[in-house]
Amino acid sequence: YLVLENGIFVFGLLLTEAMPVMIEAGALLDLLVGIFVMGIVINHISREFSSIDTSRLRTLKEE
Repeated sequence: YLVLENGIFVFGLLLTEAMPVMIEAGALLDLLVGIFVMGIVINHISREFSSIDTSRLRTLKEE
């Protein structure tokens, strides 16, 4: 997460004149919402399966 945020910040610094601060804030907001949604999904998976081990999710696959 931090690498992606730092990349967005450096990219914004390089394009300061071409990219307004509002667009940078929008990109950061999208990133934060994505992280928040992933956290909720991982929390639900952990609660349902008592683990976040992905090998246990193979039982959900239809054949």
